[in-house]
Amino acid sequence: MNPLNTLGILLIVGAIFVLSITVISARLVSRQQQLRDSDDSPIPVNLASINDAVVAARIGGQVTFINDVAIDWFDTQTSTPDLWLLSSKVEPPEAFLELFAAEGRALFTVGSRPVEASSHRVAMGEQAQFVVVMQEEVPLPTLDRTERGSAKALQVLSEIGQSINAPLELDATLAAALDGVSRLVPYDAAQITLWDQETETLTPVQRAGPATYVEAGKPSTSRYRLGEGYPGWIAQRRRALMVENVREETEIDRAARETDPAAGCYMGVPLMVRNRFIGTLEVLTENAYHYDREDLAVLTLIAEQAAIAIENARRYSTQAERVAELSGLQKIAEAISDLQDPYQLFSQLGQRIADLMNTEIAGVMLWDREQARLVAQRPVYGVADSVIHGISLEM
Repeated sequence: MNPLNTLGILLIVGAIFVLSITVISARLVSRQQQLRDSDDSPIPVNLASINDAVVAARIGGQVTFINDVAIDWFDTQTSTPDLWLLSSKVEPPEAFLELFAAEGRALFTVGSRPVEASSHRVAMGEQAQFVVVMQEEVPLPTLDRTERGSAKALQVLSEIGQSINAPLELDATLAAALDGVSRLVPYDAAQITLWDQETETLTPVQRAGPATYVEAGKPSTSRYRLGEGYPGWIAQRRRALMVENVREETEIDRAARETDPAAGCYMGVPLMVRNRFIGTLEVLTENAYHYDREDLAVLTLIAEQAAIAIENARRYSTQAERVAELSGLQKIAEAISDLQDPYQLFSQLGQRIADLMNTEIAGVMLWDREQARLVAQRPVYGVADSVIHGISLEM
């Protein structure tokens, strides 16, 4: 073959090859640009491989991805459900929705499933989205009597102690304490009371058991005086009490209320912090002779941890209230210094004082020397201006 013909053929083949590479590259670049400009921003492949429930949504609420686990949890049949529809299956729904507005963590339930969730802001294409990863909370382990004294018993007791001390709010701490007790000492009903030094009474602050029994303790009107009933006996002597057969007990009066459940066996222990009595922790069952001395020892161990956690939660609550009061006073001071118009000044003062004191009506009365009386100044928070005119207080 002529060398010139061979060279020409090679040049033609090379040109075709270069042209093909150029066309393929141009198509890839175009495809990538289309993906970036598309409304359907690509979801990273690794999200689909996560074993936890995952939901991703754009700012504004449009769901862009939901994995199979989340579809099962939320019982939805579509891969792109409405975010508001998902939130309707969550309690509380606002805790779920807030995760798609800002990064953070939250606890809520999906159906009957307790969930701990975390939110992460990520860039998908040119638009930011929030990816929420949800894990089902593993319930605390339980322990039967045959496992007491084992290594597992120490682990379970440690985990219960951590769960009791984890929350800072008093209500959550009280609920965690009774939940922890149920893992080691099963009961039909239980309650925690707190001691009021001024009135020398015990007030039920947390109950578990029949609905009527729990509801009766909510208004905090079912108080026990010193020496009254089993709680009062514990308060008076600062000692644990176990009644193996409540129905046959004659030395100690139970002082049962109408809403109290039937009791066969009872245990109660004092809550002590540095030798200071703060309340009681009590459990009971319908069956007599259900508890023994070993159960009482376990309840005492839990009470020791619960007492410290409850006291810390009470202090935290007190400090939070003081911070709120100081913040309210600061706002009142700012209102006095910034406002010159008397009407606006009294309006701001009334509202700030009402918020601070948690009252429905708040206002200002000024001394009138000529009338020798205090005169109400308009406006008064919570009262119409027409009603305020002429109201005064003679001294």
